[in-house]
Amino acid sequence: MRPALTGLLFCATLAAQPASIEGTAVNHVTGDPIEGVHLRFITGDFGNGGGLDQVYGAVSDRTGHFSVADMKPGFIS
Repeated sequence: MRPALTGLLFCATLAAQPASIEGTAVNHVTGDPIEGVHLRFITGDFGNGGGLDQVYGAVSDRTGHFSVADMKPGFIS
């Protein structure tokens, strides 16, 4: 069975304040949490030609939970 990854991601950014993102990786079919999923978040000002700024990563734990804190505010791709 090939599990599909779905995530519920919440991101809060305010000017000049660090941002964070967290969620849960789950199997699309069964809804079971998936451990060991590597997630990569890329920030930057892509709309204004600013390009890639910073890359952040996280790996989901045994309950599928992941989080990244202290991210530089910007657009996430």
